[in-house]
Amino acid sequence: MEVEPGFVPALVSLALIRATSVDESLRDGPAAVELADRACALTQARHPEALHALAAAYAEVGRFADALGVGQSAVEAALAGGNRPLAAAIEQSLQAYRQNRPLREPAVASDPASR
Repeated sequence: MEVEPGFVPALVSLALIRATSVDESLRDGPAAVELADRACALTQARHPEALHALAAAYAEVGRFADALGVGQSAVEAALAGGNRPLAAAIEQSLQAYRQNRPLREPAVASDPASR
């Protein structure tokens, strides 16, 4: 990230770690929101993994309504890109947000075909 601060896959991966890690020492909700927001800005909010990371970050800071809205946009973006497995995985995350719970499952793996 120091070499290329606008590298979206790195922003997304770090945001997901900061938002979803089961290791509490790695979680930092505000940092996750900042990283994911930057990834979404760089991709005009069309990159499903970036949207998923932002939804997870919102959930981590307790913004569950925002997490649901952005998460649904992530599902739609994945489907628009023809990536049904990613859409299904993100849809599972929405279940946690509907229950006002942050995501603590392993992060959705990035699929190069969805970029």
